[in-house]
Amino acid sequence: MNHLLEVAIKLLSERHHTGQGLKQELEKGFSNHPELHKVIESTVNRLKELHLLNDHHKAETLAARYAHKGNRFISQVLHQKGVNNEAILQALQNMGDEYSKAMDEARRKMRGMHGESSKQKKTLLYRF
Repeated sequence: MNHLLEVAIKLLSERHHTGQGLKQELEKGFSNHPELHKVIESTVNRLKELHLLNDHHKAETLAARYAHKGNRFISQVLHQKGVNNEAILQALQNMGDEYSKAMDEARRKMRGMHGESSKQKKTLLYRF
């Protein structure tokens, strides 16, 4: 297990992983290990005890990265990364409301339409 723990720490030093993502990486590397799932589960639990693996932190980081997108998109990305539902809900609660994000995006889009007619601006905004 010590070797598995060292490999897991090395993987975490290279990039942040969710618990699920780290399990998948370790399963790839140690597929011939006896009692693989039990050992991986204990390794992941140990990393969580040491605060080296934190799904809530990963969710917050990804949510901040996609803050300009809508909550549904952010939720989908977090699900794909293997973040648990509790961490997703907490990350989305910390984000601003979708209405203000949409208004900011619309204003940004309007700034780029200087030479357009008002009718064409409305049409482009409705498509947005």
